[in-house]
Amino acid sequence: MINFLGRRLLQSAMILLGVSFITFALLYLLPSDPVRQIAGRSATAQTVANIREGIANLFAVRRLVRR
Repeated sequence: MINFLGRRLLQSAMILLGVSFITFALLYLLPSDPVRQIAGRSATAQTVANIREGIANLFAVRRLVRR
């Protein structure tokens, strides 16, 4: 029973990681700018810059995206 639960937890973690990676990859493979989509059409340049800075400060993004 413990072996079964361990396998299920591992499978769940791998699925969650896979879905997160695919979502992240699709966001950056699309021809549009994800920050512009988040900010909206009427966003100022300062708003877009603030959102970019906030995204760049995320721990996972800093590890995945190297500048």
